[in-house]
Amino acid sequence: MVSSSSEAVQLLDIKGIGPAKQQRLQTVGVTTVTALSGYDPEQLYEQLAATGRGIAPGEIAQWIKQAKTLAAKAATAAQANAAREDLESLADEGIRGGTAEPSGKDRQSDLQTLRGSVWLRLSVDGHADHSHGEAARFCLKNATSGDRVSLSAESHGELFQWCRSQLQTASTAPSDPRKADRQDGPAAPGQAPETRNAAFCIDIMEVGVALLEDSGVVFQVGHSIPRYLPKGQPFTITVGFRVIAGDEQISAEHPLLASAQFNVRNRLTGEVVSLGVAQGNVSAAGVEHWLQSPLARLSASGVYQLQAIVTLQNVRSAAGYRELQLVQVL
Repeated sequence: MVSSSSEAVQLLDIKGIGPAKQQRLQTVGVTTVTALSGYDPEQLYEQLAATGRGIAPGEIAQWIKQAKTLAAKAATAAQANAAREDLESLADEGIRGGTAEPSGKDRQSDLQTLRGSVWLRLSVDGHADHSHGEAARFCLKNATSGDRVSLSAESHGELFQWCRSQLQTASTAPSDPRKADRQDGPAAPGQAPETRNAAFCIDIMEVGVALLEDSGVVFQVGHSIPRYLPKGQPFTITVGFRVIAGDEQISAEHPLLASAQFNVRNRLTGEVVSLGVAQGNVSAAGVEHWLQSPLARLSASGVYQLQAIVTLQNVRSAAGYRELQLVQVL
């Protein structure tokens, strides 16, 4: 969504960039405002200097500052458009709060007052006490703020039924045969992990980087991920996550097999390099587990996205999530 709106903003819209400088930027692969906003001034200065007469680092810094502002405005506009489209779609399907049917004029007025969008995570509400006969409930959680609402059939009729249909579809969808047949995970000796039809949610809590230094391995997690990484520096990516389940029981006798795929993606070239896969058994719900990638090194300068994608290999659903972190290699 962001890319389509960003394309409407051109490099020539940035003060100080004319046709000649636009051509210079294009020679080093900077063709959009979004791409320019992701650069470090010193890195871009070195690349431009290698292609001809250098441009002052201060001027480049001003370009990047303007590019970030323009890209943010484009992203906000794209999110507002997406929010309006989502609301119109929900209104057409009859999924709305309250019992009164708003008029077309009132509905259009409401849509015009809304700005932005939000990601919601749907899961089975693990706080419901089923042992005391409490009815099944679903949870909608704001992925950014953490705010949540619990839905029941009594108070949220149509929306409750829609949530149930979404989770039923996810839990009964056939898995990829290549994944279903792969039984090389760390299950109990002599026993392949069982395949289940159930709704589970993966909550990634932390993504970190482990640096191999002379003093040993130093773990840096969460927001302490280093902004800069020297060329050839040995490192691994670590991911901390927990599995949230509804009525389904997870135990050492009935574990889930979690698999983490680790990648790095060069933001300039788009090249994605796999750092390998790590697997481990999950023997309890709601407990943080860690998986770590094999040792890796980056030999080329650039800005990279570190990716950790966690899935449940022995569950017939597309349960998975990814976290992206940025690091610059110098």
